Amino acid sequence: MPKKNPSGREKAPQEMNAAAVERFLETSRTLTAAMISLDILVAALSVSELLANGFGARVLTGLALVSCILLGYIAVYQNRRNERFHDDYYSFYKDELARRSGVAGQRINASEELTSQVIETLADAIDARDEYTTGHSYRVSEYARLMGEAMKLSPAEVESLRREALLHDVGKIGIPDAVLGKVGRLSEQEALAIRSHTTIGADIVSRLTSIPGAAAVARSHHERFDGKGYPMGLRGEEIPLHARIIAVADSFDAMHSDRIHRKGLPPEVIRGELEKGRGTQFDPKCLNVFLELLADGKLNPVFSLSSRMRKEGTQIELRSALQARCEQEAEAIRRDKKPILSVNDDAATRIKSAQSALALKYSQRFNFVVVTLVPKEGQMVSRSEIQQAMGAISFAAKNTLEGAGVCSYCGETQLLVLLYDTSTNSVDMLLQRIYLDFYRLVDSRRFDLTHFEI
Repeated sequence: MPKKNPSGREKAPQEMNAAAVERFLETSRTLTAAMISLDILVAALSVSELLANGFGARVLTGLALVSCILLGYIAVYQNRRNERFHDDYYSFYKDELARRSGVAGQRINASEELTSQVIETLADAIDARDEYTTGHSYRVSEYARLMGEAMKLSPAEVESLRREALLHDVGKIGIPDAVLGKVGRLSEQEALAIRSHTTIGADIVSRLTSIPGAAAVARSHHERFDGKGYPMGLRGEEIPLHARIIAVADSFDAMHSDRIHRKGLPPEVIRGELEKGRGTQFDPKCLNVFLELLADGKLNPVFSLSSRMRKEGTQIELRSALQARCEQEAEAIRRDKKPILSVNDDAATRIKSAQSALALKYSQRFNFVVVTLVPKEGQMVSRSEIQQAMGAISFAAKNTLEGAGVCSYCGETQLLVLLYDTSTNSVDMLLQRIYLDFYRLVDSRRFDLTHFEI
């Protein structure tokens, strides 16, 4: 008797299509892998806060996807036993899995963005304790990232290193202002209080399962290579690699930044001070990598963060003001209702005027760049695929531009990016990182990215 397939149409039984089975299983495995990271992002949040932040919906979406995958496996297993399998069953389950995984993927991306926002907020809270440390955590994270890339760490490990560096001083939240901001010599008790920020920080971030190395870095970034550091007196490679990297970056930024009692030291003076700590305070290998980056000028784009004008108060306020300006210009472009913005449009001329006004106001250089999503030649893509790809561009840009720029949608397939205090080389470097992050999220066979600078 004819059997009905999931679409309701009758179809005569046919021999099991082994290729279809394998395609289905491969799809299931791929989509299962997409369900990474269902861990709690901030252990201190209550259940109600987690639900308010979309975590509950993420879990439910994940469970729905798992149930669909399991259902598909059961169907495959039963049909294998009966030596029957229909192409229509494969298509049905593939479409259903793709649909549910799309929703789950959006939740995962939103959660990753929430993670970044939490880390940024903590870093800003730390740096806001003292106007002279504004941007310190961001600069240290960028130095550490560049060192990690130069040391050929994997992209995933470099990203972990960057996030750990953002949180390395989180324990200072627990240090009294009177001690943290004291100008004169610290008493023995005050010095012990300052040192305790390492253990306080480790305790704060120890429950952040999405950044498992953060606690070790917070605890160990003041250890010394000769074993004379604190809090545990670790020596050499007993100190975690990421902490050894961040120790160099942290020390450099502390010397390079202005303080209430002195101006920042020039790089050539700092180089001599770092050399004095070779093999005693610093891991020689990590120090060599940093000094090479310094000599090659690859750290120069990060230096600007320490001298940024504070006409609106703090780094946070400056970035908020620039985000508002970027959104204002993007909204003006959207009102023009042109499908694609080009460098010769009136809107581009208007943005150039805005760019000049920003440069005059903040006494620094700004760059507006338009990034465009282009379907590959011969590829038929749906509106929902375009929307998902644009979401990936936005996520990649925000992930890359922390401390270096802001972005906003200016069309269905275009993103307006505002970069600040950047050289030509650093603009290219930032855009390359956005492209790399984008192609980790989106099939490069379906879309291309292009950009032009206004």
